[in-house]
Amino acid sequence: MTARKPIVLDNGAFEQIQSGDALNLNNQDIVNVKDVTWNQEYDNGNLGATFTIDWTKGNFQTGTLTSNLVLTVNSFPGVGRYSFRLVQNGSNAYTVTFAGTAYNASRWIGSSSAPSINTATAGETVILFIYDGTNATQGLGQINQPAGIVLSAGTQTVSTGTVGFVNANGFTWGMSNSSQITASANLGGVNTIGVSTLGNTSGTSGQASGSVLQYLFAGGNNITLSQSISSNSATITISAANSQVVMGMSDQGNTLGTTGVVSSQMVFVGGNNITLSQSTNGQSATLTISAGNNPLLSVWEPYQIGDFATGTSFSSDANNQPNFYPFVLPAAVSMSRLVFLISISTATGATASAAVGYTQRAAIYTRNALSTTRIDNLVSTSMTAIVSYSSSNSYGYSWNGTQSSSTNSLQGSIISGVKVVEIPFLTSLSAGEYWLLMLASSSSVGSANALAVSTLVGTNSTVGMGLVGALSNASLGPWQGGGTYTVTSGAVMATVGLSNINNFSNRRMYFNVINYNAS
Repeated sequence: MTARKPIVLDNGAFEQIQSGDALNLNNQDIVNVKDVTWNQEYDNGNLGATFTIDWTKGNFQTGTLTSNLVLTVNSFPGVGRYSFRLVQNGSNAYTVTFAGTAYNASRWIGSSSAPSINTATAGETVILFIYDGTNATQGLGQINQPAGIVLSAGTQTVSTGTVGFVNANGFTWGMSNSSQITASANLGGVNTIGVSTLGNTSGTSGQASGSVLQYLFAGGNNITLSQSISSNSATITISAANSQVVMGMSDQGNTLGTTGVVSSQMVFVGGNNITLSQSTNGQSATLTISAGNNPLLSVWEPYQIGDFATGTSFSSDANNQPNFYPFVLPAAVSMSRLVFLISISTATGATASAAVGYTQRAAIYTRNALSTTRIDNLVSTSMTAIVSYSSSNSYGYSWNGTQSSSTNSLQGSIISGVKVVEIPFLTSLSAGEYWLLMLASSSSVGSANALAVSTLVGTNSTVGMGLVGALSNASLGPWQGGGTYTVTSGAVMATVGLSNINNFSNRRMYFNVINYNAS
């Protein structure tokens, strides 16, 4: 039977405790104890990469670091002080990170966060845990390491408990009242000060040197110096005289005005569509110069209709043949219609009925932004018409679906001859260069000679030209991109290469753009 020993309690009762059993004093005091010793410091051996402390194995424990460690504390047996000693394994400097539900990262003695452990070879660190039943408070001490502060200077950093100041480079250190550090600087010795005449027209370059120097500033050339002295310091103020502004103008390039300068006041006046406005702020003023906007045109024609009156003959564009006519807008234009000329021919006395269907497609191109040899379709439109003739010598016509008819006696004034035609063309163009594409097609039914409708262009023999040495004068026209597109016919193209336009040598087409109904 295991030996038992009696314990006498303060209430006079006896209790026997078997070896290995726990003694429960029911929250009573133990008094007049001289020494309390523990059986041993429990050794957990190699701790590995993660380790959770089991405090039931003893209040004092140790372990050896074999890698960087996550040390976890999840619980304590009860209120008390607990100690865990970490030992480096002698070959590496490992670090420790603390974790666990019983670990309190904000309750470190003397630190706001977990301090570093001893990373020296075989270095030891003691971690103290104080548990009050609710919270744990931790303290950390590195064995055989100074518990001081970390200093950094230049490229060096050191952790030490003692800081010493050395007198050097003219600085002397002292201490008073065991807590106040003083520093004194010796500014004696030889000092040098001077000035260079570089950029100046007078004076001597050089330096003055000595242990006690005096350097004086003097005003000159509209420079005023003023000084205020306070104890061992002085403030020098350098003031320059207000400069005189000289302004003027030259009448070169102008037809009015006088060349010259003034030194006091110059006034700006707007004129010739120039508007001036000014805002002042203290000693400054902002002058805004505005030029009048270019007018927005509502009608524009590249050639006046009178240009076609003398020396001009008219011809018809070929069927389904795309022709380009370049033009340059001097100002922005807002257009709703494109106006041009067509020819309607009739044959009186025809015995058979006939009808002609006529379609006119038009598009405006502009130069490609990335290539000077291409033009791109900007906007396009079209118009359809039907002209008919019956065996009873009566004629009829329809433009875009609006039907009308007339008798033979009105033929000359209403149907046949050169006529003005308008196509709806709603767009706005800014000033610049453009190309007009005109593409007409027609088809007839019945007597071929009874009716004909075609787009008219003017030809003038006086404008024909060609390259020097070329075999034909028709090889080059006066307008770049003015001519017949030679690659594709019968369609409005999205983009066109200028090299694919066979230039006209003597053809112009009358047209205008207009922003109201001209009929």
